[in-house]
Amino acid sequence: MEKFIVITTCSDDLDVIKKLANILLEQKLVASCHITSIDSSYWWNDAIAHNREYKLEVRTRENYFKKISDIIRKHHNYEVPEISSYLIHHIDNKFSNWLEGTTTSNTNDNS
Repeated sequence: MEKFIVITTCSDDLDVIKKLANILLEQKLVASCHITSIDSSYWWNDAIAHNREYKLEVRTRENYFKKISDIIRKHHNYEVPEISSYLIHHIDNKFSNWLEGTTTSNTNDNS
């Protein structure tokens, strides 16, 4: 059975997040993108930073992780962007079929 994941990244630049979402959708690497505004606190350059950021979550096939990660790194404005994922453990059959049918990129990445 196909495995699906959610990949997340954040940026303080909404245009970067929207550009990433469009690239991933146009290449059919993801079935959907969710963008939310968040308040973030984190360590950077030996200090605690507080920032308004935009979080991108995408639903995709597990074996597309490397290809999507490469695209995020290429187009991201951060020196060290978050690129993380989690496995979707339970999924409705109709949603699973839609996700599988929507993500039809020709990628050779099987990692």
